[in-house]
Amino acid sequence: MDYIPVPPLDVLDWAYNKTFTLLMLSPGDIAKFVGEDGSEIQEHVVKHACKTLLKKSGLDDPDPYVSIKVITLTNGHDVVVAECCCCSEELENEVMNSLAQYQKKFMEARAPRPALM
Repeated sequence: MDYIPVPPLDVLDWAYNKTFTLLMLSPGDIAKFVGEDGSEIQEHVVKHACKTLLKKSGLDDPDPYVSIKVITLTNGHDVVVAECCCCSEELENEVMNSLAQYQKKFMEARAPRPALM
């Protein structure tokens, strides 16, 4: 299940577009990673990136557009990617950092815990 929200019309005019490969995620992880109606992506990626950018530089950029989907490579393997469209390179970098942090926390939370003896 891909997460591809409908972007505002002006997003298509933004200059910074990037695709990030989320190597640790499988296609079956997307629904939980994204959350209901994109709530987890909004909280852990979009809002986090915007707040971090505001604290670091004082820039209050519009929220980036972030979608999560599966693409099939030429070798036939499916990979999960995040596509980001935003209005500044600084925000693009914060989105990339926020995605990496959230992906790491998500995978750590899903890792099996050793039984206590």
